[in-house]
Amino acid sequence: MCRLLAYRGTPIIMDELLYKPNNSLIHQSFQAREIEEPLNGDGFGVGWYAPEVNYEPVTFVSVNPA
Repeated sequence: MCRLLAYRGTPIIMDELLYKPNNSLIHQSFQAREIEEPLNGDGFGVGWYAPEVNYEPVTFVSVNPA
């Protein structure tokens, strides 16, 4: 299952969105009922804007299991 998270607001550390909430994407990915394997073999990616550095979005992607 693909998961998507969007945030628009004052700058915060990604940890505040990805890990800390009880229903975070990280928690959801480990507790998904429909998966048979404990890891996502399809990889993952994140993207963000850092306008103080560049107006192009910054991305990080990996094909390694998440």
